[in-house]
Amino acid sequence: MHDISSTKHHRAKPRPLAVAIAMTVASMGAALAGAATVLIGGPQALRGFVEDYVGEELGVTGGSEAVLDLALDEVYVTVQSRAVLWIVLAGLGFLAVLTARKGKTAGRVFTTTILLLGVAFALLNLADALPTALQVCSTITLLTAVGAIVAFWLPAVGRYAKQP
Repeated sequence: MHDISSTKHHRAKPRPLAVAIAMTVASMGAALAGAATVLIGGPQALRGFVEDYVGEELGVTGGSEAVLDLALDEVYVTVQSRAVLWIVLAGLGFLAVLTARKGKTAGRVFTTTILLLGVAFALLNLADALPTALQVCSTITLLTAVGAIVAFWLPAVGRYAKQP
């Protein structure tokens, strides 16, 4: 016979913790989507953007293929490097979610640190002239990361973490 009095009663995971975890996953997913856009599309995916940017900012128009190719190479190296950083950050973010799922302080601190790096990278991307798809991914990463950070540190999550 099962003794009901010996069963430990655990409260359900608080909604802010579930929201924080979901927003962290969404943030890292957006980061991966931006990285995939760059790596799958390659330099040719940036060609139209670079042609427009160089034409507007430098006044270089058709017939200057050498200048456009040089600009495209420079932009792609920079964006490709950032894509690799986004992939590493997303991997750490998904790992961090696993450590934070019980709401314990160490897991929340680790996840918050990764999310703050995501915020910094997203702000860097938003400050640069980049194609719209990358700007959208960076905006989603930024907004969901900030939302996750706030949700991780709400009082309900702290109370849940202190449970035995």
